[in-house]
Amino acid sequence: MRAVLADLDAPRRTALRHELERHGHAVAEVADAGAVLREAAGGAALVVLGRRVGADDALDLCRALREQREDPEPVIVVVGGEEEAADVDEVLRAGASDVWILSGAETRGVGVRLALARFYARLQAEHLRVGGELSLMRQALDLTGTGFVLTDPRLDDNPIVYANASFVEMTGYGREEVLGRNCRFLQGPDTDQAEIARLRRAVADEEPVTIEVVNHRRDGTPFVNEVHVSPVRDGAGRVVRFVGVQIDVTAYRAQERRFMLEQQAREKAEAAERRSSFLAAASPTLDATLDLRATLDSLTRLSVPHLADLSLVQTVDGIRVRRVAASAADPSLERLLREADVVHDIDPHGPDPLARTLRQRRAEVVQEGSGPVAGPAVHAVLARRLGDAPRQWMLVPLLARGRSIGVLALCSTDPSRSFGLEELALAEDLARRASLALDNARLYEQQVEIARVLQQSFLPDSLPDVPGLELVSRFRPADAAVEIGGDFYDVVPQPGGATALAVGDVTGKGAGAAALTGLCRHTLRTAWHYEQRPERVLHALNRVLVAERRERGRYATAAACVLTPTGDGIALEAACAGHPAPRILREDGRVDVVGARGTILGWREDLEIHPVSGHLAPGDTLVLFTDGVSSGNESGPLTAAQFDAELAACAGLGPGTVATRLQAAALRAQSGRPADDVVIVAARAARP
Repeated sequence: MRAVLADLDAPRRTALRHELERHGHAVAEVADAGAVLREAAGGAALVVLGRRVGADDALDLCRALREQREDPEPVIVVVGGEEEAADVDEVLRAGASDVWILSGAETRGVGVRLALARFYARLQAEHLRVGGELSLMRQALDLTGTGFVLTDPRLDDNPIVYANASFVEMTGYGREEVLGRNCRFLQGPDTDQAEIARLRRAVADEEPVTIEVVNHRRDGTPFVNEVHVSPVRDGAGRVVRFVGVQIDVTAYRAQERRFMLEQQAREKAEAAERRSSFLAAASPTLDATLDLRATLDSLTRLSVPHLADLSLVQTVDGIRVRRVAASAADPSLERLLREADVVHDIDPHGPDPLARTLRQRRAEVVQEGSGPVAGPAVHAVLARRLGDAPRQWMLVPLLARGRSIGVLALCSTDPSRSFGLEELALAEDLARRASLALDNARLYEQQVEIARVLQQSFLPDSLPDVPGLELVSRFRPADAAVEIGGDFYDVVPQPGGATALAVGDVTGKGAGAAALTGLCRHTLRTAWHYEQRPERVLHALNRVLVAERRERGRYATAAACVLTPTGDGIALEAACAGHPAPRILREDGRVDVVGARGTILGWREDLEIHPVSGHLAPGDTLVLFTDGVSSGNESGPLTAAQFDAELAACAGLGPGTVATRLQAAALRAQSGRPADDVVIVAARAARP
């Protein structure tokens, strides 16, 4: 590689020559600026100048060399002494590539050689063209795998003046087919002309630009080309080249598309799994109870926040809309909704979204603007809490067994959350499951009410006011509210001031037991009108049950008592037919068993009954009960011993307290969920 050396300092010039030759340079020593310029124009790659060259200053010579604009331009090094260090910036601005300042021991002997070796090593690192490094740089560009071209805007049509091997390999064109041509030869019918126009504008404005277009190889094969173009300016700021870096991103884009398709498929699968998981979790929650209120609350709470920020259930009866449940992700908003009016009117045939949803029986997404979607009260709460920003609603009809039972209204209060087809489909699935659960709960409530009314018909509306006798009763139906039990009681005033008491129980539950209970109670009440002794009343009931028995298993038990006031208390006559014997709680705390169990009613005509007589002193309490309290033996809920102990603990208490405490003990023994009806009748002989 040729180098030209011009330095007035002879010792330094000799040291410089030796150092350059040691690095393989062919050195030409010249004495004036004209010779330097000629050598540079002749291809010298390295120019080393002293601070003065002949009569000329090195600064002027640097500028002249740069103006000469050989391609490639030479590397210019200016060498000076310590006294010239202050001019380094000025020299560099003039066009020098590097400045070597020698000072102290570096100006003579071995110090000069060491300093020059150090400077030259720095020059090699900073300027790749020195010592054959330009060819190494080109080799490096060829090995990058990235297309690299230079174009010259000073020539007609801005042709390519350099292309690396990677560009040639990527396009399939030979270098001789590329050089001298504009890059547009790579375009084809599917090249995006809008992107090409953007590239042309950037070139015209001398601005950098990045585009991605479909180009074509020499054999016509399309490839996706990511093109980065930047202007290269000279020292005066003029654009002398455009650098084009071109990357074949075809495989990357194909992989990206595959990844996007896989991601979309994965998202769909995950959405389906989330939907299935949500519905799988929702079903047992909705089916966990037959309580209508609890089912409504479960539905709205399931929807928040998984499906929406706010969930309402509204029922419609003619023109009247009633909000029966509300849940919100924001507890304060939920509180405001629960406090707002729950009823408003709509025109069933008008444009109201709720009316439209009910008419069409089809879910829809509704944008709430100035008008309310879920009623004026809800609209006012949302406007006060969240402002007048538009809100999105999903209105989903609740349909069960061919009839509409209401609307599930789901609201997004977050502008970033919108409802799409996936959310609408999930809401419809939830509504289908919820509709059946709500209808089951509604039917259950109807059945419970029927059972309550029917069971209440087996009991007296009120207890009679009997002089000298304090009467109370307690009735607690079995926990299975729809299963009508067979326990009953009655109090019937008798001629002569006597009072008849009876408690009873029939086998089974449900409609059959209800019919049998009604038969027993009305038969007893009728028999009391013509029979005054309890055993005769029970015999009369037995005859009716035996005569009316249509199938086995329709039996009953009963305990009957007649209380007649006397001068010193109450005379007692009692009889039992298969029923736990009544108890007397004496005022001193003793507990007496009244009579024996006997045989059950309806089993056979020859009923075995053991009537007994007794006496209630003032303050004594007679207690009749069914097996929902105690069977009167060693079986539960309370065994005979447990019952008697609980009763004894009530000594001195009024009959109401006694009945309440016995009922509480029976419920406690069954964890508050009695399997059978609990009936207690207590009668205390009044103190004078």
